[in-house]
Amino acid sequence: MKMNLTARRLTAIAVIIFSFININSQTQQKRLPSTQFADKHIFCQSGDNYTEVSYHIEMPNDSEWQPIVLKKVFDNAASNLEQSIERFVSNYGTPVETLPYTHKNHTPVEAVTCTIEDYTGDFITFFIYKEHIPSTISMKPTTQETSFVTLDLNRNCLLTKSNVFDMKKCKGAKAMQELRSRFTVNDQFAAAFNSFDVAKFEGSLAITDGHFLTLMFTDKEDNSKSYNATANIYDIFNFLSADMKRYHPENGTAPEAKKQKNSENSTSNATPQTSGERITEVPDKMPEFGGNINQWLSINLRYPDIDEQLNVEGKCVVQFVVEVDGSISNVNIVKHVSPTIDRESARVVMNMPRWIPGTVDGKPTRCRFVLPINFKLQEQVQE
Repeated sequence: MKMNLTARRLTAIAVIIFSFININSQTQQKRLPSTQFADKHIFCQSGDNYTEVSYHIEMPNDSEWQPIVLKKVFDNAASNLEQSIERFVSNYGTPVETLPYTHKNHTPVEAVTCTIEDYTGDFITFFIYKEHIPSTISMKPTTQETSFVTLDLNRNCLLTKSNVFDMKKCKGAKAMQELRSRFTVNDQFAAAFNSFDVAKFEGSLAITDGHFLTLMFTDKEDNSKSYNATANIYDIFNFLSADMKRYHPENGTAPEAKKQKNSENSTSNATPQTSGERITEVPDKMPEFGGNINQWLSINLRYPDIDEQLNVEGKCVVQFVVEVDGSISNVNIVKHVSPTIDRESARVVMNMPRWIPGTVDGKPTRCRFVLPINFKLQEQVQE
């Protein structure tokens, strides 16, 4: 398993009809002022057994935050990153410089990746990926685990369903049906999501861009498979706990003022107005992005760190509805690449400014639109 990508440059290419754009991986992203990195690929020996150990960790330089997150990353209790890594490596023996020839093609692999997915000032969201590749001799399957960990910086604790949702308001079939209707999930997983119940939820949570809540579900029969459901915080406001409501306008009351402001702001898309009318598949005039969509995507699209590290490439196809007021709704991923690339594609579409709606007989109408986005790693030109 090769984690070294120093000779690579990352670009994402969005394809809109017949035009192509390049998006540099160095697109500016809000980061913590002080961040610690640990990236290593080693071999460990325990008796006659050898293990290939790999880790790539991005962690805030804060003594209070590190132990809370590291316990989730390495499954051990340590006070800092160095100590946690040392304990993780020691599980597989003593580091060695070389691997015996007899073990070179069938050494098991243990890999851990933790990257900062989002930072808003109130929350830090981490993406954690763990992979176990057994020895080829054992004939056992590879196991993978993906999860989010979101740290509440004000309360210095991890977000859980209990401190995100008001559990009393999430009781009952009617309440859950209402809550599920506020989330966006791919059609492929719609049936599975229809059984979602907050009280039984065992997945992980993420807060991104300050106002999006993402739930990650893992297939119980195959933990390498997962899917996400995403909702705007304002759309599920009444289901949130009192503590979560404090992070948003009006200090615990429904943010009608913000919704009104957004509806008047042509560049806002936080609260799309769905008319309830049928969706026009072939309008007289298709919806249009109000500006240079290539330029907007080049600024706002980010290639997920975990996919860069694992060399994940592919075309993610996003389907959505442009409402009569130009806002975006019904965002679905119709062609998948990876959980993080799917989520990034959905995120960037949901954050788009209002479009110019499609028309029939000169009148605005709801229209479906499909946007393919290619995520591709390209070789860096050596100077």
